[in-house]
Amino acid sequence: EYRAAKVIETLAVTLFLEHIIKRHLETTDYTLEQIAEICNISSLPHLISLFKSLEGTTPHQYRLQVKKQIKSGKNAFKIIVKNESFCYTK
Repeated sequence: EYRAAKVIETLAVTLFLEHIIKRHLETTDYTLEQIAEICNISSLPHLISLFKSLEGTTPHQYRLQVKKQIKSGKNAFKIIVKNESFCYTK
């Protein structure tokens, strides 16, 4: 039971971090170093590795994709609504 609870807790924290990282990439011009600090991630390589393992792309590529979508009007409303609801700032 303890091990299963620990796995669930770790997964929840990881998904929460993914959410926070994505929101900062979508809504701010913070550097990756600043985002790592906000998320209490000790190193930039760890943030990049974590994000890439969850999203299949680097944080930089993700940010470029979001900006491209907003510029073209695709999913812009959806992104804005999500960000207004879930944006986290330090």
